[in-house]
Amino acid sequence: MESSDDNSDFTDDTFEDIEEESGCPVQLVTDLGTENGTAAALQSYFHDNSEAHRYVPSPRNQRIEGWWAYYARSHSQCWRIFFKDLESQGIVGTACEINMECLWYCFHKLLQTELDLVKEHWNSHRIRKSRHNTIPGRPDSLYFLPQLHGSRDYLFQLAAAEIRFASENIIEDELANDHQEYFEYVRNNLSLSHPEDWEETLNMFRRLMNIAANGDD
Repeated sequence: MESSDDNSDFTDDTFEDIEEESGCPVQLVTDLGTENGTAAALQSYFHDNSEAHRYVPSPRNQRIEGWWAYYARSHSQCWRIFFKDLESQGIVGTACEINMECLWYCFHKLLQTELDLVKEHWNSHRIRKSRHNTIPGRPDSLYFLPQLHGSRDYLFQLAAAEIRFASENIIEDELANDHQEYFEYVRNNLSLSHPEDWEETLNMFRRLMNIAANGDD
């Protein structure tokens, strides 16, 4: 679970998982979202079988979509309101590319920290038996210790050469983001540490935008 402003980030995360595990799933099932195209290509290439990946209609995602709706109500809604308030106050202009790039640069680590906490909580949360087709247990335990739950590791092992070939021939090279590099350069030159709360983050956003607009602090 990672904060992202680009579908390419999803692809990068997927490939990082493949590299880290030295393997991929036996079967990959996704909806028709544009972010899943490269994942489908990777899965089909690694298995040398187009049927190793299947597209299914979005309604199959009802359970996870329901969870995201819950998350929006319980966690992310406050952020939506916060950013809308910044826009209504004229602090952020959503039509301005550099505004949005600076907003992402300043806030994405804070958002990622919150997502990591949510991930840690739910991956250690026990799933109870239910009438749905679910497996009871704690997700982390089910994933890392399947043998304790009467299952096995279904990872499809891959040779390093195959992964390297996919990296060089299937994954598109990520284009450098000049805005993000610029803001990182300015922050480092000002010796600013990464902020730890929304107030510090907003102050950094204002400061970086002022420098970008006026050329000085």
